[in-house]
Amino acid sequence: MSEEISDREIELAEEMMALQHAMQTGIKALIEYGLVSEDPKHLRTGMSSALVFNGTVVRLLVEKGIITREEYAEAAVVDLKAEVKRYEKEISEHLGGANITLK
Repeated sequence: MSEEISDREIELAEEMMALQHAMQTGIKALIEYGLVSEDPKHLRTGMSSALVFNGTVVRLLVEKGIITREEYAEAAVVDLKAEVKRYEKEISEHLGGANITLK
C-alpha cells in the first residue's frame, strides 16, 4: 500500500535537493583545496553506509508511527542547511575570510 505524497513533502524534497547540491559544491571545493580526501573507495563506502543506516532508521520510525515522512523531511532540511553552513564556513576560512555562499 502506498501513501499519497503531500504538496509539503514535494516542497521539502525540492529544498533538500537544492541543499544537497550546495553540499556537493562545498565538498568539491574542499577536495580542490586539498582539505579532504578524494579517494573514491573512502567516499563511496562512507556514503553507502550512511544511506543504508539512515534509511533503516527512518523506515522503522515511520512504520512504528513515531514520525511522519513529512516530519523527517522538515528535520532533514534543517540539518542540510546546517551542513551547507559548515562547508561555507570552512571554505571561507581557508580563503582568508572570503564570504562564500554555496548553491
